[in-house]
Amino acid sequence: TQQPMALPDPGESVTQGRLANATVPFSKIVNKNGKHIAGLAMSISKTHVEVGSERTVVPFDTLVVNTGSAYNSCIKVVNPTLDYRFRQMKAEANVIKNSETILVIGGGLVGTEMVSNVATKYPEKKVIICQAGPYILPRVPEAHDKVTAFWESLGNVEVHLNERVIEFDDM
Repeated sequence: TQQPMALPDPGESVTQGRLANATVPFSKIVNKNGKHIAGLAMSISKTHVEVGSERTVVPFDTLVVNTGSAYNSCIKVVNPTLDYRFRQMKAEANVIKNSETILVIGGGLVGTEMVSNVATKYPEKKVIICQAGPYILPRVPEAHDKVTAFWESLGNVEVHLNERVIEFDDM
């Protein structure tokens, strides 16, 4: 995802800065023989997928399924343009810029990257990470000590392990 890298500092425009460097135009990914199909996969076999309520058969040699994610946030919307995403990221970056303390919930790959980027970009701000389990980056256990040592060297990151956020007031 481009958010952890670009959110604290998306850059100056859609074409210049971190967001631009984290975004790949679809035309550069799919060659002339490739095809992007957005729709509900009704069934998948070894040779084809059936898409949509009409169950359109789409044969393939290689299938890539990008399921995406869904959650309540003004940063993640349906079918945004790159310009819209940039404006949203700039607005969210301003929220971070104008905050004294930033709380990141979750010490997985995205949360860890977010903490590192915010804490590095804004050394004067307190960054708190709350992780439900006993380790940061539970999928990469050997990285826990290195990451927490890096955060300790920054001096502005507070780590809470084995803690869950149960409830919060929606801002």
